[in-house]
Amino acid sequence: MREAKKVYEQMDNKCFYFPEKGVEILSSKEAYKKYGFLKKFLPSEPKEGYFIYVKESLDKTLATCILLLSPFRKQNLSNFFVIGKGIKAKAIGTCLAKKEAKESEHKARGIIWIREGASLDYTHFHSWNYQNLISTDYLFILERGASLKYHYKVMRTGKRMKIKNVFILKANAEAEIKLAGNSAQNSKIKVEDASFLKGKNSNVMVGIKFVATDTSSITANSKIVAYAKAKGHLNCEGILLGKGKLDFIPEIICKSKDAELTHEAAIGRIAGEKIEYLRTRGLTEEEAVKLIIKGFLEG
Repeated sequence: MREAKKVYEQMDNKCFYFPEKGVEILSSKEAYKKYGFLKKFLPSEPKEGYFIYVKESLDKTLATCILLLSPFRKQNLSNFFVIGKGIKAKAIGTCLAKKEAKESEHKARGIIWIREGASLDYTHFHSWNYQNLISTDYLFILERGASLKYHYKVMRTGKRMKIKNVFILKANAEAEIKLAGNSAQNSKIKVEDASFLKGKNSNVMVGIKFVATDTSSITANSKIVAYAKAKGHLNCEGILLGKGKLDFIPEIICKSKDAELTHEAAIGRIAGEKIEYLRTRGLTEEEAVKLIIKGFLEG
């Protein structure tokens, strides 16, 4: 396993940047002034957040950590992650809230830009206080021959969560996307992800797994659109517990006769025999359910 190197940390609204050889690290404010292309994506100067430009392939995993520590705080981040041409990179992003961060909000938007022939393996964890309000909006750009492995996992949900991801794949680009989460009681989650296969021989695999617990509500709208000879597969899986509500809204749209797009979906409850089997092994019913859910989300 690669060594992890922290390059950015934010505690409430205090931001810290840590230098690393082969990586340019700036505040998003500084980058907005230095790099004109950012103005195409942001109408005004960002308030907080990071700009990370990986210029050399590294043996280390780059890590970012964003924390909500105090009550009634509002984070409004603009984050940019650029992987240079032909560069291979791995990153871990962690966003979480302490139990003291009541009624706090986290809003983040950003761009992950993988240049020609580059690759990024990115794992993103979220773990929130139930009373938090969360909104994320990210654009992933994969240039010719670029590759992405993206695993987004919600360990604990906030009171309201809106998660939006857009993936644009150019010629010969490929992406493996996994979105998974376990909801808290009374939480409301809206997930929107869209993959646009713009280039010839682009390829995307999308897997969505969510667990709707008692009184929670999850709506997941996932879409793949192919504009050229390309391949895409969308797989949606869900578990319902108690009176939870889970809606999958899949879309596959072919705008090219040479595209191959497929989809499968399944929503169900935990089989009673699985719980009974684990109980014969000494687990309580609650422990059995937790173990089954853990295996489902990690599978």
